[in-house]
Amino acid sequence: MLNSNSYWTQVLVRRVNRRRALAGSAAATIGAALLAACGGDDDSPGGSQSDGEDGLVTKPVDTTNKAVKGGVLSLVGGEPNSFDFTAGSGAPNYGVHAYSRLVKYETFKYPDTPIARAAPDAATSWEVSPDGLTYTYKLRAGMKFDPRPPTNGRELTSEDVTFSWNRFATKSSFRSTMVNSIDPEAPVVSVTAPDKSTVVAKLAFPFGPFNIYFGYYRYGQIMPVESDGGGFDPRSDARGTGVWRLKSYTPSVGYEYERNPDWYDASRVFLNGISYAVLPEYSTALAQFQVGRVGTYEVLPQDILSTKQLHPEMLLQPGEQFPTSSSWIRFSYLPNSPFRDERVRQALSLLLDRQLYVDTFGNVDQFSKNGLDVPTRFHSPIPCGMEGFWADPKDEVAIGAGAKYFKYDPAEAKKLLTAAGHSGPVQTKFTYATSSPQEEAAVLKEMWEKNGDFRLTSSVVDFVNEFRPNYSQNFDQHEGIAFSGAQGYPDVDGWLWVYYKDGSPRAGHVDSNGKPDSELNRLITAQRSELDEKKRATLVKDFQRHAASKVYMLNTPGAATEFKLAWPWLGNFGMFRSNQESWPASEGYTHYWIDESKKKA
Repeated sequence: MLNSNSYWTQVLVRRVNRRRALAGSAAATIGAALLAACGGDDDSPGGSQSDGEDGLVTKPVDTTNKAVKGGVLSLVGGEPNSFDFTAGSGAPNYGVHAYSRLVKYETFKYPDTPIARAAPDAATSWEVSPDGLTYTYKLRAGMKFDPRPPTNGRELTSEDVTFSWNRFATKSSFRSTMVNSIDPEAPVVSVTAPDKSTVVAKLAFPFGPFNIYFGYYRYGQIMPVESDGGGFDPRSDARGTGVWRLKSYTPSVGYEYERNPDWYDASRVFLNGISYAVLPEYSTALAQFQVGRVGTYEVLPQDILSTKQLHPEMLLQPGEQFPTSSSWIRFSYLPNSPFRDERVRQALSLLLDRQLYVDTFGNVDQFSKNGLDVPTRFHSPIPCGMEGFWADPKDEVAIGAGAKYFKYDPAEAKKLLTAAGHSGPVQTKFTYATSSPQEEAAVLKEMWEKNGDFRLTSSVVDFVNEFRPNYSQNFDQHEGIAFSGAQGYPDVDGWLWVYYKDGSPRAGHVDSNGKPDSELNRLITAQRSELDEKKRATLVKDFQRHAASKVYMLNTPGAATEFKLAWPWLGNFGMFRSNQESWPASEGYTHYWIDESKKKA
């Protein structure tokens, strides 16, 4: 048993107390009460979508045939650090509303699974040479930039595309992923414009997911050549050809976009605009959502049912997608590090009670007690939401011999540590940043320490000045264990290349012979050059089988799908969606509409 005063126990107690408040005596009828409030009566607040109801849950319904134009959708957003997508890690989130890309991600209609697939945007078509080294794009005619100076409504040309590529290649913190002159193992040699309506990308080697990368909102936004010429400041303003135009921005308050009437598919966009309020405090944002000032909001799992109880008319939809990113756990590979011995790394993995971790942080028990099914998965060496590539760690056929290291087995962990020469607890540092998930870090530490196998000294440091240079991007030449959150990538290749490929600043692991793992490197290189999707998926699964036993790094245990809440006046909520690494304002919100008849006065 865990110490009753432990952080992990406190986390569990908080979850249990919250669950009891909802499921105990008077609240034991929450499921029945909510079912009654959300029943199939057409006169009920959710009545127009009753065909999609299943108990507490309302499945997405296509209401396009009832949609009317008008209204501004209010949402909660972050504070823009810039509207120039090359200005920093957060900047692409804001400019992408206004800026087109050569290709975007295909939008799928519920219940079809959204996968990463390229769809036309500023380019209407493209061709790939037989050797896979040349991509030729034909631009869409009549793509007009913002009518305000300095663009004055002129048409987008290939010069804008090459300008934006060169801007990305020289300024973006993500450029090493794509630019061959920065990293010889990155794919793109050049992006050129043989004429005003044609763009040609030359690659150094065949790169299977190239179009997915080129259409990624962090890499491929098209800014006008006037961005460097004065007339507007791209840090605080935007002049694009995308579905939305930036209407206003007030730092620390909010920003608003309006529908672009010159967008090539503007006739099917229902909303007049989108308005984001900058509300950094979760409690404040949740309160604004609960009183109806925000159309939808990412409510934490532990607050989903209580919010639904307060407002039974809300649409509660089941999450179907697992995350394409995971917080990571990395080890020291300094010469005297105990983690050079794979048995020590395997022991750490065996001490993770993955199902308990996932169930607790996903509030699975609370949902289950109210009749709601919550699918869960474990992360393998890649995040569990990478559909088509992920191999289930619980499946010994899929993951191979390494499946045993994804089980919770403290006795086997102790045997491995003893065999590795550790008669007492392994003493080492556990370092994470002030910006890392603090609750997760505390839980991981206690899981590893509770049986006396490890004794970890926690060190919480500043991310920018200490963690990033000395832990995140230091080739694993740090002491002990490092832990951090991680961004998603447009394709599984990004995860493999950044965290596993020899030579990456975030991949300093070595095999038992003290050298990089040649088989791991071979599989990573082979999958990125494979143009056949099925063959590529097989190579990625071979990679997972190999990496599962080596445990060069760990992802946090796994994830549960998350429920989504929205007010019933938000039409088409959840119906049209794209891959998680798309940007919903461009690929999804174009289908939303506001049903004023369902709004409260």
